[in-house]
Amino acid sequence: LFSLGLGLYDRFSETYTDKIYLNLRNLADNKKVTIDLFLSERVAQLSNLALTESFEELEGEAYLERIFGVLQLHSKSFLDLQVIDQNGICVSYVGPYALKGIDYSREEWFRQVMAKGIHISEVFLGFRQYPHFNIAVSRREGDRTWVLRAAIDSDVFDSLVRSVYIGKSGDAFLLGADHVLQSKPRFGHAMFDTLNFPDIPHFSGTRVEQLTIDGQTSLYAMTWLNLKDWLLIIKDDPKEEFLPL
Repeated sequence: LFSLGLGLYDRFSETYTDKIYLNLRNLADNKKVTIDLFLSERVAQLSNLALTESFEELEGEAYLERIFGVLQLHSKSFLDLQVIDQNGICVSYVGPYALKGIDYSREEWFRQVMAKGIHISEVFLGFRQYPHFNIAVSRREGDRTWVLRAAIDSDVFDSLVRSVYIGKSGDAFLLGADHVLQSKPRFGHAMFDTLNFPDIPHFSGTRVEQLTIDGQTSLYAMTWLNLKDWLLIIKDDPKEEFLPL
């Protein structure tokens, strides 16, 4: 009976552990799809707008304001909208700040969007002193290339990341360059904190690993987003998960 009990426990332990890892992996996969879809939709909205409207039309702020109103009907995540000419000058702007006339020609993001056609920034405060990130798309029209750029509300984005229910101590967040938080976790850290997290090279799919960081051992499901070099991390307490076992 004792030998049988040990054998049954060992087998059940292996099966239960595999189930926990699979649940975390599926949770990370589903969350990745949701976040990538959110980013893809915002990029598609800006790209469609740039392709269907001309520079001359969007250069008029009255017309741009009507277009911006249509965008907000479909998504409240847009904070403002800019039209930037090929010299990097903001020629038209709709939003709460005075950005018309600002020169972006020396900014790295402007050079990237002119070369690659799309740019998604890191989350930052900026002069707004409010967490947000920018999406910019470029369009070639005749002999010139111009840029349409929008700021995205980080609170809406955070709600997509944090809407994960994995127990009392579970957490979910995004890590950007140099391990800087790009979303607000539930516990322990504030936005833009730098985490003491191992360097994770790019990989396809999703990994679930048990890591000890700052003296605390946790389960981590990790996956890279498609449109941005952000690492999605879902953290769970192994003690809480293995308590029924």
